[in-house]
Amino acid sequence: MVWLRKRGYTVAVVERWNPHAKIRQDLFGFIDVMAFNGDEILAIQGTNPKDYAGHRAALIEDHTGRIRAWLESGGKLMLVAWRKLAKRNRTNPRQEWYPRFERITLEDLNEF
Repeated sequence: MVWLRKRGYTVAVVERWNPHAKIRQDLFGFIDVMAFNGDEILAIQGTNPKDYAGHRAALIEDHTGRIRAWLESGGKLMLVAWRKLAKRNRTNPRQEWYPRFERITLEDLNEF
């Protein structure tokens, strides 16, 4: 979220914990974070690097049709995974986060 805010986006988490079902629920079943900047509206699905391929496949399969409707209405969808990499400098043992992101488009949905 900090990464998006530094790029001028207004950002909000829309994924919620459902205490009755004891699961996390994404907005519309596929959105963890929403962001907008001017006339651009982003839906973001976050994951870890190990689950990236599975999340991508699930988004592209789009069993509910909601992702297609989102994209056809002009919304944009990004799949983002963050990984922590250690700097190779002995004097600075800090680790930094690096994103891997991919924009999911209607063409991606048509591949399936």
